[in-house]
Amino acid sequence: MVQVIGLVGPIGGGKGAVKDDLVKEYGYEQVTMGDLVREETLREGLELTRDNLIKVSESRRDKYGQTYFMKKVIQKIRQENWKKAVIDGIRLPLGVKTFREEFGKNIKVVLVTAKPEVRFERMKTRGRPGFPKTLEDFRKHEEREWEKFDFKKTFGMTSLTINNDGTWDELREQIKQMMEKVWVK
Repeated sequence: MVQVIGLVGPIGGGKGAVKDDLVKEYGYEQVTMGDLVREETLREGLELTRDNLIKVSESRRDKYGQTYFMKKVIQKIRQENWKKAVIDGIRLPLGVKTFREEFGKNIKVVLVTAKPEVRFERMKTRGRPGFPKTLEDFRKHEEREWEKFDFKKTFGMTSLTINNDGTWDELREQIKQMMEKVWVK
């Protein structure tokens, strides 16, 4: 039976860092929801901007159903016969529900978050195309996403929370504590 950790959280909160640590230190296999959307955006010949990613994501859900990307994740985990998997970037309440229906008690959904100012600085460092240039624009962009994806509901469906405002060592300690609460190995 597979053990799954699903990561949710706002942009720049540190989901990727948690995922990377779970892969490196705990032997988890990884699948990133955003990577699936980026792959399909590139296949359409579109630039990787936030607006294009949202457009492609919405078009796939409109054409194939709301669980399109979730089913792709489940299929990958099942086909690869993974024993431990981390799903990075669950955005919708339906995503949490779908993964819980599939994996039952074998999935733990974790909120990874940080203060907006910390997340803005991290995202600025990444330098992704189309990213807001000011903290004020970042906050406005985030408000739109929170409404569109119902993040408040998604974040309320989590099992545990990691607050990632501190150092890398502090984050790793929180991950270690999480693993002791969830399951070890």
